Amino acid sequence: MKQTALAAAVGLIVMIMAATVFAPALDNDFVNLDDDLYVVQNASITSIDAPFFSWAFSTYYAYNYHPLTWISHAVDYRLWGLNPRGHHATSILLHCINAFLVVLLVWRLLENAAPSAAAGSGRLYFLMTAGFTGAVFAIHPLRVESVVWVSERKDVLCVTFFLLSLLSYLNYAAGRGGRGSYAASVVFFLLAALSKPMAISLPVVLLLLDLYPLGRLTAAAGARRLRVVAVEKLPFIAIGAGLAFLTIAAQRTSGQVRPLSVLSLGDRTITALRELSFYIEKLFIPSRLAPFYPLTSPVSLTFPDLVRIACLAAFTILCFILWRRAKVFLIAWLFYVITAFPTLGIVQVGGQAGADRYTYLPLLGPSLLVSLLATAMFQRLQRAPRNLRPLAMAFLIVCALAGVGMADATRSQIGVWRDSIALWSREIAIFPYNVSVSYVNRARAYAKAGDHTSAVRDYTTSILMEPDDYRSVAARGVSYLAEGDRTAACADFEKALRLSPRYYLAVFYQERSCK
Repeated sequence: MKQTALAAAVGLIVMIMAATVFAPALDNDFVNLDDDLYVVQNASITSIDAPFFSWAFSTYYAYNYHPLTWISHAVDYRLWGLNPRGHHATSILLHCINAFLVVLLVWRLLENAAPSAAAGSGRLYFLMTAGFTGAVFAIHPLRVESVVWVSERKDVLCVTFFLLSLLSYLNYAAGRGGRGSYAASVVFFLLAALSKPMAISLPVVLLLLDLYPLGRLTAAAGARRLRVVAVEKLPFIAIGAGLAFLTIAAQRTSGQVRPLSVLSLGDRTITALRELSFYIEKLFIPSRLAPFYPLTSPVSLTFPDLVRIACLAAFTILCFILWRRAKVFLIAWLFYVITAFPTLGIVQVGGQAGADRYTYLPLLGPSLLVSLLATAMFQRLQRAPRNLRPLAMAFLIVCALAGVGMADATRSQIGVWRDSIALWSREIAIFPYNVSVSYVNRARAYAKAGDHTSAVRDYTTSILMEPDDYRSVAARGVSYLAEGDRTAACADFEKALRLSPRYYLAVFYQERSCK
C-alpha cells in the first residue's frame, strides 16, 4: 500500500502539470469543425429527460454511436449552457484524471513484472518510469486535439474508462478484489465502448497483459488456466462485437465509408503503415501538427515514407528478437499497433490520412518504452564511477528541459485551436492547396466575425478550387451583400442557382435583394 501511495503522489504531480499546461485552453472558443454539430446547434442536448436518453442510445447522429459522449455534452450544457469555458474545463479535467491513471497503470504493470524490485531497490526507478510516462502522456503537443477540441470529448472520456478497465483487470488477475474487480473491468469497458468505438481494442490488450506481465498465457499455465483466461474474455468480445456492428452502421449513414473499388486493400495497407510510422515521428518531432491531414489519391510512397516504414519493420523485428530478454518491448509495441488499428484506415472513413487525436491512447506504448530507456540511462549513470555520477543529475536536467520545451510546444498548439480563424489559418499554412473546405470554414468564421472582405477572399479561393460548389458561391454572395456590393452579390446568387436551381439560400437572397 505504501508503494501505491507513492505512485498516487507521483500521479497527482503529473495531474498538476497537465492542468497547468492546458489551462490556457479555458479561453478558447468553440470551432466550426463539428463543434456546431455536436454542441452549439445540437438541440438534442439542451435537456436531460427520458426523450433525451432515448435519443442518445438510439441515434446515429453525427455518424457515430457514442451515447455516453452525448450524455457528457448534455451535462455540460445543463451546467454551462454555451459558455465554451465550462466545456473545455470538463475535457481538461478528464485529461488530468487520465494522466493520473496512466501513472497508476504503469506502476501496476511494473509491479506485476517485478514485484520484489517494486518493493525494494527498484522502487525509485519504477516511480520514475511511471512519472516520465505520465508526463509525456499529459503534456505532449499531440494531446491538444483530443483535449482542446470540444467535439473530441469522446477521446478523453473513452480513455478514462479504458484505463479504469485495465486497472480493474490487473487487480482481478493479481487476486485483489476478486470477482468484483472483474465485473468492474467489464462495466468500465462497456462505458468506454459507449464513449468511443476505439475501445474495441481492449479485449486484445487484455490478452497482451495476460501474456506479460501477468504470465497467465505461458505454456506452464496448463489447459485449464488457458480455458479460464479465454472464457473471461467472452463478455468483452460480446461487447466489442456489438460496438463494431453499431459503429459500422453509424458510419455507413455518412456515405463516407470508402469501398475497395475506390481505395484498394493495398492502398489501405500502405496508408496504415505510413500512419504508424508518421505517429512515431510526431512523438519525437511534434512539428507541423495540423487539424486535418488530407489523404492523397492515388496513394503513393515517397522515399521518406519508405525509410520510415523500413525503420518500423526493423523495430518490430527487434522487439521479437528481444522477447526472451525484455518482453516489455514487444508488448508495448503491440499495444501501440493494436490500439491504433481501428483508426488506421483499413476501413477508410472520410478523407483524412491520419489525425493527432488518433494517438491519444496508442502512443502510451512507445511513451512507456522511451521512459524505460530514460530511467535505465539514469540508473546506469548513477552506478557509474564517482567522477561520472554528476552526469546523472545533468541527465535529469536535460529531461526537465525537454519537458519544458514540450509544454511550451503544447501551449503553442493550444493557440491553434483558439478559434475557427486560427484553426483554419493553421491548416491553410500547412496544406494551402489540398482541401478547399479549409478556406470555406475560415470564410464562414470571418463572416461570423463581421470581416466580410476576408470572407470574400477565402470564398473566392475555395471557388477557384471547386468551381461547382454552389454553396460557397451563394455564401460569397451574402458577404458581398454585407459589404454593399449588390451587383456582385446578385451575380453570385444567379450563378449558384444555375448550379443548383432550388438551393434555398440563393433563392431567398435573390428574391429579397435582386428584384
